[in-house]
This record gives sequence, C-alpha cells and structure tokens, in this order.
Amino acid sequence: MDVISLFVIIPILIYIAIFAIVVYLIVTFIQFMKNKTRHDQAMVETMTQLVQRVDSLEQILTQRAELKEVEKRE
Repeated sequence: MDVISLFVIIPILIYIAIFAIVVYLIVTFIQFMKNKTRHDQAMVETMTQLVQRVDSLEQILTQRAELKEVEKRE
C-alpha cells in the first residue's frame, strides 16, 4: 500500500468508527429510556397504592376521633 492510500483509508476508518460509536450510544440511550419508563410506571402505581392506603388510614383515624368526641359528650 502506498502512503497516499493510507491517508485516504485512515479518515474513512475514523469516520466509520465515530459513526458506530454514535449509533451504539443512541441504541443504549433508547434502551435506558424504555427501562426508565417501565420502572417509572411501576413507581407511580406503587405511589398510588400508598396514597390510597394513607387516605383510608386518615379516614379511620378521623372516624375514631369523632367517636371519642361523641363518647366524651355523653
């Protein structure tokens, strides 16, 4: 191979390597975002369940407090 042909091939190889790295990073980012979305949805479901439980506990505590007030009046 001539020195001139190496000067032609090396930039092409560098360009292909940079392109491959960019494609790899894009694919990895897309996979990360899919996993993040899945985990976020699970977290939202869990938080919704926790909020419902806290609300039901607050209702129970409110009812008990009202019953104690009624008992004190009697």
